[in-house]
Amino acid sequence: MSLNDPGLFGGLPRRFAAAGLAGLLAMAGCIPCPKTSLSLSRLVNDYNANCRQVPQLWARARIAVSLPGEAGLTYNWGSASPLAAPNGLLLLFKPQQAPAGDRPAPFGPEDCDFLLVGKEGPQQVFRLGCSADEGKYYLWYGFGSRSGGYIGRTLLAGAPDVKGLPLDPMQLLSALGICELPEDPVDLPAVAMSLNAVPGQCAYVLTYIDRQALTGRIVFKREMLFTWADDKPPRLFRVNIFDMSGRRVMTADVDNYQPIDTGRPAETQAAQNIQPPSVNRPAGPIMPTSIRITWPESPGGVEILLSEMTAQPKAQREAVRTESLPGGANLVPIDRDVQLRGPQK
Repeated sequence: MSLNDPGLFGGLPRRFAAAGLAGLLAMAGCIPCPKTSLSLSRLVNDYNANCRQVPQLWARARIAVSLPGEAGLTYNWGSASPLAAPNGLLLLFKPQQAPAGDRPAPFGPEDCDFLLVGKEGPQQVFRLGCSADEGKYYLWYGFGSRSGGYIGRTLLAGAPDVKGLPLDPMQLLSALGICELPEDPVDLPAVAMSLNAVPGQCAYVLTYIDRQALTGRIVFKREMLFTWADDKPPRLFRVNIFDMSGRRVMTADVDNYQPIDTGRPAETQAAQNIQPPSVNRPAGPIMPTSIRITWPESPGGVEILLSEMTAQPKAQREAVRTESLPGGANLVPIDRDVQLRGPQK
């Protein structure tokens, strides 16, 4: 069908039809994207240079949870308002490994020790974490008389017949924007890049590709969307998590980037970068402090507002281990009947 076809804008002359089409595209949220763009290697290198300045992280958190309950009721807990008192704590520890050559190997979410704790006063109400040393990830909750949780082996995460957690700690880690991306474009895991227009915004879309646990099948695990604009640097603003069939099962929207305290002067931080600072990357590390998690097929969501982020040592790595869970924690193994066999990567 051409622009002069009577079935399109009633056969208006081409210049008027084109103007009408442009108006419809604008109303639909489409905007003209920049004619220039960064390469995949430049985007990943800048992103990883920021991440490598954060070998560990301690941050206070304000957490709000809204989940569907019984009889159509909604369960609400906490508050992510900046005016509310912090009700959570976030810890991250990357592997303690000497650099290989001129730069360390990229550390992804599955390589890190991580913990998010929710509290009511001095009482813990949930712990979401993963322990790379133990090779386990878990979710424990204790709301009044209700307590329980789930535990799984990181080597089997995403394998056939393994149920996912309501909120996976490794998925949450990918939304923090401080865990490195793979840099080798010809080996797995890897990221591939496309340029796309999402509603109201142009984006670099990095698709994370890896092999499914046990089967070795190549799958898309997540999409990471970065701002693509002439007047501002690329920043991660959305992460889409996929299940092994390729269906989007979780979205994390992130914004409000803030600096992370490293205890080092800005010029020292710049000197420790792999590449010189550029207009796309400030000297010191930054991260998103507002995280909004939703599930496409479920109402409700989780909001997390971070503050007081520091890369200086303020906690022990042992805090993420399963032995630090509250006494008597009854965790259901989500991969009890799955055996380690066949290719793992």
